[in-house]
Amino acid sequence: VTGLSGAHVKGSKYALERSQHYNYHSRIVSESPEEQKVSYDKLSHKAVNKWPANTCESECIRRDGIIRSYIKNHDWYVSAEFELVRKLVMNPPPKWQSDYSQYHYIFDYEWVIDKWKGDLVYTDGRNNFLIVEVKTMYTNGDGSGHTRCIKRGNKRRNGKKQTKLYSSLWRDKNPKVNTIIGVFVTDDGKKDDGYWLIQEITRN
Repeated sequence: VTGLSGAHVKGSKYALERSQHYNYHSRIVSESPEEQKVSYDKLSHKAVNKWPANTCESECIRRDGIIRSYIKNHDWYVSAEFELVRKLVMNPPPKWQSDYSQYHYIFDYEWVIDKWKGDLVYTDGRNNFLIVEVKTMYTNGDGSGHTRCIKRGNKRRNGKKQTKLYSSLWRDKNPKVNTIIGVFVTDDGKKDDGYWLIQEITRN
């Protein structure tokens, strides 16, 4: 672009991307819950076993709008884990906003590779990905305090293993991506942190 500095062009491009993102998201939100469910089901169907993923900016914008609307308005079966996903998406904690704010597009949710099913995938729209595994430490109050402690410990270990595995699987299916960060999120943090515990497990 003649007559504009590199910084100005880059800033203008980013502003346009964000504008497209919000315009698309506004249109998706205006759909009825039934229409949003259909949009999400089609998106999920297309995502299954179709690799490598299409990571162009326009596709990231499209997917983000559909998935956010689905998570926000989903009300036919709500588990404790899904509620945790929804809280993370709709009202991310300060640590998330400070460490991962550049990953502003949700690229996938409940994605499937072979027999494995992951939780959230975020991207910055520039071929860098955040693979997020979400686990609630809620144990239905079963057993003694010692038993519940053991269950929570097992959940933590399994969640960290899954985070590492899913990050590796995403890399295998999308070998040309730049960076993959695996993050494990639970509701097992300190009360002062709003109960969030966010742990970066792997980066490659």
